[in-house]
Amino acid sequence: MDSINRLENYLRTNFPELNLEPPLFYHSAVGIRFEIGVPYRGIEHPSYFQTVKMRSIMLFEQIFKAVDEICIVVHTYDSLHGFEVMNEGINVLPTFIRNKNIVDHVDCAELEREYDEDGKLQGISYQSCLWCRRDEIDYKRILIAIGYQDFPSFKQPYISDRVYFINPRSHVIYHLYDDRGLDIVSNHPFSIRSLYQKYNNWILDYDRERIENIFKGF
Repeated sequence: MDSINRLENYLRTNFPELNLEPPLFYHSAVGIRFEIGVPYRGIEHPSYFQTVKMRSIMLFEQIFKAVDEICIVVHTYDSLHGFEVMNEGINVLPTFIRNKNIVDHVDCAELEREYDEDGKLQGISYQSCLWCRRDEIDYKRILIAIGYQDFPSFKQPYISDRVYFINPRSHVIYHLYDDRGLDIVSNHPFSIRSLYQKYNNWILDYDRERIENIFKGF
């Protein structure tokens, strides 16, 4: 459990008030919410998923450089009822690990159990964690698969788990929640100010005023 213990210690030290769950942007005092799929859910446009791919990967590579150590955190829900398909997608870890020498470094722990009103167990949530270098995982395929999570009928690989990427050097957390948008949070505005400036036109207009207030004076 060394990887999970390290993750918990890191979050406790650097993000003591943050719950690693969606909507991450609204759980953090410092963050940006980017619009990834444009036009909104415009799946009839041939270029829609290309835009999702381009924006999500471009922002990822601005945060995580090839030499960077990253922490990838995966939250999975397993339903105990076969008729409830809660998690059909590809298992992120170890499927997307490029360096097979680090597969054994993945830690997994139970997060919580869900019960119905009669006290019957309905499902279990798990957290998997891996610390590695950026290019030891196939992050591009992960991001593309997240973009298809709401479209299993498209016959494309997709991920239904929640996947968080952490840069422990810059203290930035990246969460692509689906094809619509992406939350990037930090413990200080300076760490993500360049993203705010460079990709300002990608910011989700609904949250723009809140985001602009975060970066006033920085």
